[in-house]
Amino acid sequence: MRYVPVFIILFGLSTGLARAVQFDHGALARQVIEQHIRPGYAQLLTAAKGLEVDIGTYCRAPPGGKPTSVKKAFGSAVLAWSRIEHLRFGPIQKKSRHARMVFWPDRKGLGRKQVALALRKRDVSVTARETLQGKSVALQGFGALEYILYAKGSNKLSQLGPARTHRCAFMKAIAANIVHISKEVLGQWSGTGGYAATFLQPGPNNLAYLEPKEVTLEIAKSYLVGLERVRDIRIAGPLGLQRKSTRRKTAAFERSGLSTIAIAANLEGILHLFEKGGLMDRIELHESGMGKAIQNDLKLSLKQLKSIRLPMKAAVEDSGAEDKLMAIGFPLKTVREDAALVLAKAAGLALGFNALDGD
Repeated sequence: MRYVPVFIILFGLSTGLARAVQFDHGALARQVIEQHIRPGYAQLLTAAKGLEVDIGTYCRAPPGGKPTSVKKAFGSAVLAWSRIEHLRFGPIQKKSRHARMVFWPDRKGLGRKQVALALRKRDVSVTARETLQGKSVALQGFGALEYILYAKGSNKLSQLGPARTHRCAFMKAIAANIVHISKEVLGQWSGTGGYAATFLQPGPNNLAYLEPKEVTLEIAKSYLVGLERVRDIRIAGPLGLQRKSTRRKTAAFERSGLSTIAIAANLEGILHLFEKGGLMDRIELHESGMGKAIQNDLKLSLKQLKSIRLPMKAAVEDSGAEDKLMAIGFPLKTVREDAALVLAKAAGLALGFNALDGD
């Protein structure tokens, strides 16, 4: 079985055609912010702060102990991020924040090489948030922290000496950076100002959104492209089923063993956007039964993903796990296309894009 990405080419209905139910773009925007975006970034900030505290506690303790609590906190923060990773608009895209959180895919291993070099040279500039944030994005986020915790040489964290001191300072700077980014983004979505105002008040003076349906389009793309990335990059890549290459790609968070769990968290976040963010109710309102059918397929796909107990590298070598991954492809394609069809009709959207071209 081979994945064949289907690119959605749909055109919105003419404004002259009558619709049984008026689509309330403003209500959808408010619901998405209140029920999905703000809670998601708040959970990320909480997890990031917990990670920062655990790193500080571990590094203040005498050498010799394993960074077990740090790795647990790292996993919690990675999953909190994965659940909102599909939000690729607004403040998270400003100042390269998204790439600074996670630099992936790293096709040529540039990030790995940069982190390894910084560790080998004990680069002082990566040991404070203020200087780290001006460095390469590959040095600033979860990928760099994973390398310090899990790659060759990670045992130096338990050994007394300058290597431990530098690694601890590097980890502290990364954690502080993740907290800082999370706080900045959540701040932009909180209250009545910031990007929340931009999102809720489209109009001629709004540089991001001229019409209310452009906000709805942004929300729809988060769902549609999020699913496309899970299916055609996160899963198809390690399976060697991408359209441009049959070579198996390394999954994100493979070193830490969080690769498959992180993909499940990606899908869990998209399901949360669909249910709590209001897409399900709007689709159900305009085509009875469709919203619930999509929800059911998303839940079954998520259950299938969570049943795979192996990290991606091992899962693709295990026939049972690989079969489960392959089987997820069709329902993820279906729930994307079905939602796109109804949203295009109900909300008057023009969805015509090859979202992953070049990825």
